[in-house]
Amino acid sequence: LYSALVTAGKTARDFDLIVANPPFVAAPEDAKTSLYVHGGPDGLAITRQIFQAQFEERGSIVVIGEFPNLSHHLPPWLSNSPGWQYVAFFAEEHRQKAEVYATERAQPPQAKDVWWQSLVQVGVKDVTSALVVASFDSTRCSEA
Repeated sequence: LYSALVTAGKTARDFDLIVANPPFVAAPEDAKTSLYVHGGPDGLAITRQIFQAQFEERGSIVVIGEFPNLSHHLPPWLSNSPGWQYVAFFAEEHRQKAEVYATERAQPPQAKDVWWQSLVQVGVKDVTSALVVASFDSTRCSEA
């Protein structure tokens, strides 16, 4: 869908709200997973593109998925640009260490070590299910 919007010449400027449940499974590049599941080595391949949206005056993004190394601080994959505010809703009991995550997600199951090493190579220590909400308001740009 994201590619179709870009191909049609649509941008975030054409929307007030973007809600997404993008492919988010952190998997090795050559993993045999479904296209709708595979989110790249750290699970953020599509999510990064969504959060790069540029709104004219105001806009919001809501993404649900699994996020690597999520904490109570702004993750490095989110922009700290003027006008943006973020909040992440997650429960610590849903956090999984990278090795446990790889064991549960690996396809085929015998490939768990390959999956775990892929996570380690891109710096994933743990993965958390969460809802991340981003809000842009151009009037906040002048406040910065």
